[in-house]
Amino acid sequence: MCHTDFMKKSLLLFAPLLICLISCDELRFGYTKEEHSAGFDNGRSVTSENVDKYTYFSGDTIDLNNPNVAHLTFDHETAQSNMAKEEIANLIHCDVDNFFNEVVEASYVGVKQGVSLFIGVDSSYIDGYLTLSFNNNIKDIIIKACPYYSDEIVGFTNKVEHDSLVGISVNDSSYYKLNYSVNNETNEVSYDEACYHLNSDNVTQIKIKAGPQRAIISEISLYY
Repeated sequence: MCHTDFMKKSLLLFAPLLICLISCDELRFGYTKEEHSAGFDNGRSVTSENVDKYTYFSGDTIDLNNPNVAHLTFDHETAQSNMAKEEIANLIHCDVDNFFNEVVEASYVGVKQGVSLFIGVDSSYIDGYLTLSFNNNIKDIIIKACPYYSDEIVGFTNKVEHDSLVGISVNDSSYYKLNYSVNNETNEVSYDEACYHLNSDNVTQIKIKAGPQRAIISEISLYY
């Protein structure tokens, strides 16, 4: 009898809390980091690229003697995440006049302040992607990139964390797995080079995908 009365009293005490929770707009469970930098925001955009599996390769052999090459670089003054394609277009610089056309589509693209553009989200189910179009036919591509990293001063030590598994794909190719390395004396991060040969004579649009984590893109070289 005493046990039953105790349970009834406990339920009565819990009822106001339950009503309060139900009346909220949404109830979330799990662990959330309150402090984050651009690129470590786990929010999801409306569009996404679903991934069934990742297959990797070591890159293609390309014609480096081709003198017809354009280079894309990116402004990086301000940290941003989940940028609209119009915002991304304003950040792109091309060293060949009238070569770059437009940003066709983008998902999970942002800027690491003081570094460069990044593509991707920390998820093994979806990729970030960036689709660009050009006024010339593209034959080969080199993407200078590295896994996304963050650095901060903890006490008297410079602490660096980086994504451990990042691959980039071009036009549905296999993924090139990016290496991460840093100079212990200068703390400078080295960029890997992913090479892709496009098996077509009429390619004016490229779709760069990054997953299952994030890739910082320093420069894109386009041979035409």
